[in-house]
Amino acid sequence: KINKVYSRAHGFDLYEERRLHNYMPLKRQFDDLVNKLFLLSEPARDYYKDKYIIEDKKLAISSLGVNVPYKYAGFEYNIYKLNIISLSSCILLKQIDKIILALEVYAKLNKNIEITWNHIGDGPLKYKLAKYAEQVIASTDNLKISFMGQMCSQDVHRHFASSKYDMF
Repeated sequence: KINKVYSRAHGFDLYEERRLHNYMPLKRQFDDLVNKLFLLSEPARDYYKDKYIIEDKKLAISSLGVNVPYKYAGFEYNIYKLNIISLSSCILLKQIDKIILALEVYAKLNKNIEITWNHIGDGPLKYKLAKYAEQVIASTDNLKISFMGQMCSQDVHRHFASSKYDMF
């Protein structure tokens, strides 16, 4: 009864190296049945093509992300303020700690700029990242960090519509 199959591969369901014992169950057995498989990037497409030996015409790229329509872009140039937003799971793979470190370095080198960073997302490292951020905030006078937690897609869109950010 099913005559077409479309799917997406991303992260742990794409890269064998991210799974315990590199075990990817049934991946090769079902590739012939897929009409189109969507991946997030060129490197992901190339990995899948080389690793699972699948026809190129069955692979397509469809990036994830939040579409921020131009009408929401509330950019107001102010050389003394920098507002940043990020959106991802709080997991090791996302390396959110590197954002915190980069902001610390930037804040210390640019004491005349008021920096605000908001992060949308949740995960097992959220508490640890928030504690690290608190330590960084304590060592700077011009940096504010907020972990906003998980939001549904509609709330993310509402937030972008009502907020002004210089960098995503």
